[in-house]
Amino acid sequence: WEGDKLMDDVADMFRRLQPGVGRKLFEQALDQGIGSLTDAPAELVALFQQLDRVPDWIDRQQVERGALVAANISSAGKAAVIFLNTILTVQGGQVGGVVGATGRMQRDVLQRARESAAFWKELPKTGGLSRFGDAFKTIVRVRLMHSQARTMLVRKWGDEWIAEYGNPIPNSGLASGVPAFGIANLMYDTAFGRQYSRQNLEDIHMFWTYIGYVLGADEKILARTPEDGMKILNFALSIAPPPSQYADELNRVSNLLLDVTGTHVDFSGFRGNVGLFAVSLAYGLFVSAVGGGIGVWLARRQAAESVAP
Repeated sequence: WEGDKLMDDVADMFRRLQPGVGRKLFEQALDQGIGSLTDAPAELVALFQQLDRVPDWIDRQQVERGALVAANISSAGKAAVIFLNTILTVQGGQVGGVVGATGRMQRDVLQRARESAAFWKELPKTGGLSRFGDAFKTIVRVRLMHSQARTMLVRKWGDEWIAEYGNPIPNSGLASGVPAFGIANLMYDTAFGRQYSRQNLEDIHMFWTYIGYVLGADEKILARTPEDGMKILNFALSIAPPPSQYADELNRVSNLLLDVTGTHVDFSGFRGNVGLFAVSLAYGLFVSAVGGGIGVWLARRQAAESVAP
């Protein structure tokens, strides 16, 4: 039921000021620092106090090493995480409901794909997550986009809907996204034969944990260890809601994109409880990648001598 109060307040500030003024102030603070603004709005000051602060439990050397691990995941491993998260976007009730309700993916899937590709390209670059790095700034802009979508949908759906179903793009969802894109990616890659050390596992977890922090996940619920991260992801996938009313639309436009790459996956026709098949598939593949238990996998990785190049 919680969103991202700091950025949600900034999104509300945009509406209070003259058109374009709030975004201009935001971009200046992002590019030049909050100190470059004269009489900065309180909402921006609060936001950049959080962004400029690196929690003392975040190890920046580990973040940089984690970026290298992420950059060197095999093509098969990267394809697996993209495929599985596409399933959850199209057929997952929480993400699919938000993406479908905003309508942007349906209006211009190719432009959204280009923006996503640029985002993923920037993330693992050396120094990209430094305060004024390109990846850092891209993440903060994505965070703003999330808040703008969240506040729009809260107004559209109303308090009663929110009270029953929860906040669009909830903070807990941001926290569970950390292992979904981090630790789980190594597990998928391991299923294809790659081997990683315990240090690799901890480094990519730290890398994505810091991304989650910049993206607005409350540090109180961010997993501090890979083991806790997997527990969070395991729980999140096990309670994934059924497909939203936008599932067919999102399936259609995602297939337009997949057709460009010569691939086609059709989930149309799944309805009601049967629609849970796609989410169950993603969860089943995740469990398969875990290899019979989180503890077993972690013990095996800790004992592995091979390190990814």
